[in-house]
Amino acid sequence: MFEKIVLRRSEAGPALTLGEIAEDLLFYQNVHIVIDYGALNALIDTLSMGGLLDLLARKNVTAVYTEDMLGTRTITVGNRRVHDFVALFVSGDQKSGQWPTKQRRLEHVLRRKGYSWKEARKLAERFLTLVPVRKLGSDYFVAGGIPKAAAADLLQSNYLELAIRKIALATPGLEAYADTDMVD
Repeated sequence: MFEKIVLRRSEAGPALTLGEIAEDLLFYQNVHIVIDYGALNALIDTLSMGGLLDLLARKNVTAVYTEDMLGTRTITVGNRRVHDFVALFVSGDQKSGQWPTKQRRLEHVLRRKGYSWKEARKLAERFLTLVPVRKLGSDYFVAGGIPKAAAADLLQSNYLELAIRKIALATPGLEAYADTDMVD
């Protein structure tokens, strides 16, 4: 048996599945789950929030929750467009207004899943006592935050060349360019 594994998402992109978690619980003494918005919704759909809380209450299961999503933003400076990586989260909507606290934001997720306000409040409180909330832009995951680490990756020519080649291979009509020397 192995000591510990950290789970985030499946490599292909979808949220974690119960099968992946169950398999890892068989082979690892401890399982740590990074729960993002997509994973939270998928786990609620398959386990229910009560089932997820029961899983997180196990002594060999730990987790961290991040409300953030990673993205890019584009701003115009003069006549140039400048792109940057960002971590952002939804803090409200036009219908229900602002959700100023992490508990209110989590309650809103649970309400959208069909839980009453009373149930959502209790479940959110319990979740937040079991699972700390961490920001993708903080030092928790990587020094300086994930957006800064991604920007630093773009400064490495070998990384950038590999990324461009992969995009070219996956883009119809550009496959032939992936085999040529794209770096001066």
